[in-house]
Amino acid sequence: MLISLQLFVQGDDLLPQSITEQLGISPGHAYAMGEKWTTGQGAIRLRPTGLWKWGISKEHDDPDLTLIVKDFCQAIFHQAGNISEIPGVERAWIDVFICKEVAEGESSDVAFNLDSASLKELSKLNIPMEFTTGIVKAEN
Repeated sequence: MLISLQLFVQGDDLLPQSITEQLGISPGHAYAMGEKWTTGQGAIRLRPTGLWKWGISKEHDDPDLTLIVKDFCQAIFHQAGNISEIPGVERAWIDVFICKEVAEGESSDVAFNLDSASLKELSKLNIPMEFTTGIVKAEN
């Protein structure tokens, strides 16, 4: 099962380099509002808002989020203040994503464990958390 914790920061006046400097972490993906990008069909578009995204993804057989939360928090807390108060930030959140591969006839239920200490550490960021799951069919 794939387990991913991602920090998303958005804002029309967001300056990605400023977020990087403030948090001391290089994003996996970042852009400012108005930057040009090319679609898969070759059309040129402008980014509707700024985005800065960083996270950790790991493959695990165990649905315990404790270790990945610990790694996530260690990386982000050494510099992070109140992310929502960084200039240009309009919205910030953590996305916890779990994707499970299931074979024919297996249960598609997705369950995970998050102990109270891990939840307490994540809540120190003082931003919302979204929990999302996905199910994919195993290849034969």
